[in-house]
Order: sequence, then C-alpha cells, then structure tokens
Amino acid sequence: MSKQTECVFCVAIKRGYTEAVINGQVKRASIITETRDFVLVLDHYPVVKDHLLIISKEHIHGCLDMPEIFWLQIPQLIKAGLNMTKHYDPSVTGFNLGHNSGPDAGQTVMHCHFHLFPRRKGDVKNPRGGIRNFKKSLVKY
Repeated sequence: MSKQTECVFCVAIKRGYTEAVINGQVKRASIITETRDFVLVLDHYPVVKDHLLIISKEHIHGCLDMPEIFWLQIPQLIKAGLNMTKHYDPSVTGFNLGHNSGPDAGQTVMHCHFHLFPRRKGDVKNPRGGIRNFKKSLVKY
C-alpha cells in the first residue's frame, strides 16, 4: 500500500493505537483492552454514545478471512466492552454487534473490525428489529 492508501487501522496499530490519523488529522486514542490478535477501542465516528470497535491487529479484509483462533477471541472482547461500558454507564441495558464483510455488505474500511453498539432504554422509539430501526443514515457516501 502507498502512504496515501495505507489502511487507517494498520497505521493506528503500528502507532500502538495511542493515536490515529483520520482525514489527515492526528486523533488521540487508547486501547481499552486487547487479546493476542485484536484491540478494543472507542470508535472515532460513533453512531451511539460509547460505540466500540474490535479491530484485528493483522490486516485481514473481513471475517471470512479470519483464522479459527481469531473467532475464539471475539466473545472475550465483547464481554469486556460491555462490562466496561455498563460500569461507567449503568443506563446501558443491551447492545448490538455489527460487522460488514465486503463492499457489497457496506464495508468501507477493508480491515476486519466489529462494531459494538451499547443500547439504552428509550434510545429509539421502538427497538424491535434491532439495527434495522437503529439510526437514520448518518453518513453520505
């Protein structure tokens, strides 16, 4: 990859995820927790308050490309993210987990990552259907 097209997550991982370069600007970041192959961090473009990302340390395009050992680490990071979020914000009563694998599924950063969306009672009028009724379009692509 050239410097201009280098993956934003790979750059952040190389920097120890102490900072990330987003749209040419350096933003502070920190790892909440990590496993051998993933980091758990706050999303720089949150859809909801405390939106978390589980990002693979290795440049893997999507979940279909992940080795089996990677899959075994995901539940641990989900649990850590939820416990941390609920500890600091007891209003969190649920969560949604999201992953877009491939351009046809809406993936825009071609580096394996999962979204963890903390949910709160009343954050949407009717939560039935989960993420289908989650938010109106936030980003114009």
